[in-house]
Amino acid sequence: MSNPKNVTREEVEKISRLSRLQLSGEELDSMTQEFNQILRFVNQIEDVDTGDMEPIGHVLGQENVRREDVPGISLGLDAIESIAPAWNDSFFVVPQVIDRNN
Repeated sequence: MSNPKNVTREEVEKISRLSRLQLSGEELDSMTQEFNQILRFVNQIEDVDTGDMEPIGHVLGQENVRREDVPGISLGLDAIESIAPAWNDSFFVVPQVIDRNN
């Protein structure tokens, strides 16, 4: 088995900050060990000989069902505005989800 790169405690601290998780020192040490165990497990895939395998798109052999893209009748702006929860100058109004202060 090849040697995977280990995750450092500093990287786990960064991941926890980005995830907005507040982990104690003990939890950071534990998570670092768990990340590295997961990486060692996943790294085993590199050791599997796949040279004779045919690539597949789906494990069950299914294919995406496609149809021709044909323009059809669409709703007018008045109809869309009448069903929109909030509308402003031909646009849907949605709640802000991104905090611009960060």
